[in-house]
Amino acid sequence: MTYNAENIKIHYAKHCDKGEMGLYSDEAKLDLALSVLAEVVGIEEAQRYYQSFKRSAVDSWKPGWQVTKEQILNWLEKLKKKLNPYHGQRTKKSS
Repeated sequence: MTYNAENIKIHYAKHCDKGEMGLYSDEAKLDLALSVLAEVVGIEEAQRYYQSFKRSAVDSWKPGWQVTKEQILNWLEKLKKKLNPYHGQRTKKSS
């Protein structure tokens, strides 16, 4: 799935009024980041990571932006590893 300005809906207007949604305001970018992540991973997980997603991804988006589900999941996995270097690693069981 590819997301862009035409097919993503701002479901979570947490930082600005829906009537004030200019893509280039910081508040609108936060709401966009939250909505895109929520679309891919659900609102609970999106709420944990959307501010970092806004800073590292959404802030650089230009008019005509597109992002795939795979790109978002890859970004999220990298962030989780950065925050917790042991994320996703199996631990050895003691015998």
